[in-house]
Amino acid sequence: MNVIHRNETVVLIGETGCGKSTQVSQFCVRMGHAENGFVGVTQPRRLAAVSLAHRVAWEMKSTLGQKVGYRVRFEKEMSESTKIVYLTDGILLREAIHDPLLKAYNTVIVDEAHERSLNTDILLNILRLCQRQRKESNLRLLRIVIMSATLEAKLFSTYFNNAPVYVIRGWTFPVEIFHAELNPENADYVYNTLVCIKDLHQEEPISDHFLVFLTGREEIETVARKLRELNKHFTAPIYPVPLFAAMSATSQMKAFEPPPEVCFWK
Repeated sequence: MNVIHRNETVVLIGETGCGKSTQVSQFCVRMGHAENGFVGVTQPRRLAAVSLAHRVAWEMKSTLGQKVGYRVRFEKEMSESTKIVYLTDGILLREAIHDPLLKAYNTVIVDEAHERSLNTDILLNILRLCQRQRKESNLRLLRIVIMSATLEAKLFSTYFNNAPVYVIRGWTFPVEIFHAELNPENADYVYNTLVCIKDLHQEEPISDHFLVFLTGREEIETVARKLRELNKHFTAPIYPVPLFAAMSATSQMKAFEPPPEVCFWK
């Protein structure tokens, strides 16, 4: 991570699952980039901001809200000892309205930059201006780290005056890809999802977890309901946990809690 220490702006490219969302902020703290200012990590979604804050606080052996906190709409968990703040890009944009120089921050990490949301693109422009204005005003340097899961490095690098690009190789855990065959008699993807989960639950260790991506709330609730109905056929029941944006923050956090002892979650 010396590349961050030596440069005011860095573009980090890393596959999903390589650990950049949880580790880079901690490296910045260890390098002294959280003295007299936060290391801010922006996320496009509030669930990601909250869950990552929980994870990094656990890794740093700290209570949430102490060394590591978060800020999302209508909710925050921070204290005077907070060094790392996970927040949505929209929250940081609102901060920039009141403080264009973002003086509360030493380092801003823009995660998931490859999504190119409107908020993220506007934020990148504001950060570039803020960095330049702080330099012209002889204020402390604002370090910017742009993290992306795709190789759009040249675009981000050029926008920030040919900032150096660093590629993070590998994943935190080994990844294998298998392709399931669709049932020729029923092409409905929700049905095939249920069949795949049932087969894996019966074939794999019962302690394994499944992360299932579906297109929306209706499909998510349908699959969860069907899995609960299928539990009567399983010796070890499945614990389905729905997760979508419209849920309350309390309900969303159930996805990160241990399942009941009699169940194995999926």
